[in-house]
Amino acid sequence: MTNNLTNPVYCAVLEFNLELGQVANSLGETQRLSSVNLKLLIYLLARQNQVVSRTELFDAIWPNQIISDDVLTRAISDIRTQLAKLDSDTKYIETLPKRGYRWCIEPRSLKSSTAGSIGINSADQQPVVQLTPAPTKSWLAMMSICLPLAIILAMALMWGISYTMETRAVKLAVLPTVVDRPSIEPLAQAVDDALLNSLRKNAQVKLLSAAAINSRPQNPFPYFCQ
Repeated sequence: MTNNLTNPVYCAVLEFNLELGQVANSLGETQRLSSVNLKLLIYLLARQNQVVSRTELFDAIWPNQIISDDVLTRAISDIRTQLAKLDSDTKYIETLPKRGYRWCIEPRSLKSSTAGSIGINSADQQPVVQLTPAPTKSWLAMMSICLPLAIILAMALMWGISYTMETRAVKLAVLPTVVDRPSIEPLAQAVDDALLNSLRKNAQVKLLSAAAINSRPQNPFPYFCQ
């Protein structure tokens, strides 16, 4: 196995089959990684707890190629998304601004992983730390806070537009709310919808369509000139 890793590799509650490019959790749910994302994951995994620079990753994963920063950023994001679908309570890849990325979870052997899952404690083996999910607020409580705030923000924005621009139309882009956990994506979407619905009530506001934003996720602003 490349990078001196055995197969499979166990990290937290996930099993990584590096030959198949597949990740599974204890419930039997799986995610299949693309070949490029698998190479990137293996490279970080083999250097767990080490800071790996973006330049080093470009040289290792895309040798002799000219690759934009967005390609690496997207690959890291895709890996995080797939791992979060299997285990949303563990942070596997850490971003260190202006330095690079770091794999946070130390790989474990099959023996220690099995012992931890069934609660075995022996004199010559350290027990595996069980991660307890942090308590979360209920959906109703979170929405009761976030939705009114989104509506208030929209009303304040519309008042500012009407006060300063008089009858001149204003082009506005509302970028999607970014979340780091799939479990709260519905809440983020509800907040975005509430904000958009409030803004649409003002005839002076011309909203940039979601299709335009999605077609240029890194820079939607040239559409304002059309």
